[in-house]
This record gives sequence, C-alpha cells and structure tokens, in this order.
Amino acid sequence: MTPLEFERIGKKMYGPHRWRSQLALNLGLNVSTIWRMGKREDIPHLVEVAVRGLLERHKVNSIAEKAVVEQLRKEGRLRPKLKRKAAYAGKVKRNGRPKKTVGNPVDSGGTGVPADDIADSAPVLPDL
Repeated sequence: MTPLEFERIGKKMYGPHRWRSQLALNLGLNVSTIWRMGKREDIPHLVEVAVRGLLERHKVNSIAEKAVVEQLRKEGRLRPKLKRKAAYAGKVKRNGRPKKTVGNPVDSGGTGVPADDIADSAPVLPDL
C-alpha cells in the first residue's frame, strides 16, 4: 500500500478533514504515527490489512444504512428525498453587500440615495 492509497482510503471513510484522528482512534494508534505512515515509502503490512478491513466494513455499513433509510422512506417515517432544482444545483451566486446609502431616509437630513449617485451629481466648482 502506498501513502497516497493510505490517505485516499482514510479520506473516503472519514472525510477530508480530521481523517487521521478518526483512523488513529479505530486502529488504536497515535495520530502522529498515522501522520508518519503517510510520509513513508510503504505502509507496514499489519496496518495495511487493518485499514483494508476497516474499508470493507465501511462499505458494508454504508450499503446497509442506505437500505434502512430507503425502507424508512417507503414506510413514511422519513420525509421523501427532495430533488434539487437545476438552477440551484451549484452554489448560489451572491452580489455581495447592498450599496451604502448616505444618511437615513427616515430622517429629514438624509437623502437615502446610494452614495455613488450623490458623487456623480455633485456640483463641479470652477478653478480660480
């Protein structure tokens, strides 16, 4: 087993963040040992067998969990899976913050118009 394969399996089982700590917990090793194994040229055979066994168990548990969830949905104990609209399939684009207004529109002194519009309409003074 190569270090890249070791890391790929760890991320597949536990996600991209903190996978080393979860793998160390399940293998009964220290986190720094897991980190060092990821830097070696090859992983010790005993650890390789244990990691592959954890991966197989993870696959079986994932399949079983999906089957249970689907059965609960059929029975009506879980809400049906919502289908996402095509427009929202990716991330929603945001325009950022709204334009800053000058003054408070409620107060008599404030204009309540965007600051850019005020700057454009300001009178130009002649040079003396």
